[in-house]
Amino acid sequence: MRCPTLRDVERLLAVLSPKLRRKLGIARRPSDTTLYRAIGGLHPDQVRGVLVEQVRGMWRSRQLEPRPETPLNLVSIDGKAITKDAEGTHPDVQQHRNKKGGPKSYCLLALRAVHVASSVKPALGQLVVKAGTGESKWLVAFARQLRADFGALVECVFFDAGLSGFPNRFSLGVMGIDYIAAIKGNNGLVFREAQLLLGDGETPPEDGWTAKTTQGPED
Repeated sequence: MRCPTLRDVERLLAVLSPKLRRKLGIARRPSDTTLYRAIGGLHPDQVRGVLVEQVRGMWRSRQLEPRPETPLNLVSIDGKAITKDAEGTHPDVQQHRNKKGGPKSYCLLALRAVHVASSVKPALGQLVVKAGTGESKWLVAFARQLRADFGALVECVFFDAGLSGFPNRFSLGVMGIDYIAAIKGNNGLVFREAQLLLGDGETPPEDGWTAKTTQGPED
């Protein structure tokens, strides 16, 4: 019997005969916590296959139609610390120094993608950042995986400007993926430079802002 959700698993286990329970080594119906821990022990590729199938099904049923204010399939890619104080728990846990002089921390970092254009906002995938490397190094590989899994659903990606180096932008262009890079206030120097160039809190002119683009030899 196919059980695509945890609720379906619970229902199936609830109706198993005592004989079949003994054969499977299941004393009683497992709790939600047990099922949660069991999922955490699965290989990522096993979970990813189910996720991709579910998202594709949502797309086919038109549940992921972009909202009017975001009329394109926009996917947000952001770095996440999936576990903290995780020393010795995973080969790719990274050590971070506290800039304020506090104790070191050990984090498992990952890039995570979410389809943000629709009202549903499903997660599309996650890629662990290898130890000793940064998020930017893995952006292209992650985008390539997402495009292979979801095709045109990954029309445009949105990420922090720190991931927008020329090699990444060039590779996204080759794949036919548009991008939007955002500069946040915690990116000190770059954010202040952008404020000087673009203005800070100015009222937009009646006919809207205008932009001028220049290209250097490296572009």
